Amino acid sequence: MPRHCFLLILAVGCLTCLTGVDCLPVNPDNGDALPDNGDDAPSKPLVVNVQIDAELEDISGLARVTNELLARDITATIYVTADYANDHAMKIRELFQSGFEIALHGKTSGEQLATMTYEEQLTLLTNAKQAVEGCQPCGTYVPVSGFRPQYFSHNEDTFAILDALGFTYNSGFKAGMIPLEGYENAMVPFAIEGHDFYGVPISVVDGTYLCDMACLMAEEMTGEQFGELLQAGVEQAGERDEPLVVLLHGWLVGDEEKYGYWQPFIDMLDTLTESGSTFVTTQELVELYQGEGPAEGQ
Repeated sequence: MPRHCFLLILAVGCLTCLTGVDCLPVNPDNGDALPDNGDDAPSKPLVVNVQIDAELEDISGLARVTNELLARDITATIYVTADYANDHAMKIRELFQSGFEIALHGKTSGEQLATMTYEEQLTLLTNAKQAVEGCQPCGTYVPVSGFRPQYFSHNEDTFAILDALGFTYNSGFKAGMIPLEGYENAMVPFAIEGHDFYGVPISVVDGTYLCDMACLMAEEMTGEQFGELLQAGVEQAGERDEPLVVLLHGWLVGDEEKYGYWQPFIDMLDTLTESGSTFVTTQELVELYQGEGPAEGQ
């Protein structure tokens, strides 16, 4: 990819956004917290990766988001729990056949891998991956190579298991806030020394990592303030020439009447499509950085 092409990852999120211990609140009313929300579209196209979590009983919200993306011919990555896949196997298969990448988001919403033994994690992740992949003879099989943990909860045991199970990336990191020695300031997908997968950071703007649930519950942002944050993320991605990861939940962003976050999401998609941005899956984004050393991913 040409170096002048800016990168933007738009991730649609996970329940970790509410309770991650490293979630840093920002006062949206502070004049220094966010850059001005300009109306101009970015002058150069971005590379965009949309990530969507499928968990709990979210059906209508997920459908609204994915239908909007399909109408715009936008590909994305959907992170699925085993519980959700067991209840909606054919739906996951349909999304895969429509062009979405399917990734693993653990077994159950709210689990914390870092509190488990190696053996417990191995059993959980092995079974969860099998559940999300589905049954090939039954016609529900989908390939799974990506992962994001619940609650950003993982450790070296998790990493060893991801290697053993053949995962190619783990998006359970926050840009510039990574608790791995030597990678603390990583802003783009990075190879982790001693492992076979890449880390994919979620973007942070002025100390706030970009998640709709965190913005609503922890930051108490209005829809207008959320839109300003998204615009700030787009501007930051362009200025720094680095990925921007935004986590969204279908049940939240898809319910405009209750939460007021749908229109800001649509406005951002409009800005990106009007600028000629290219949308890729998380796996495709990682492939853009394969071969670059750890130092280049920081």
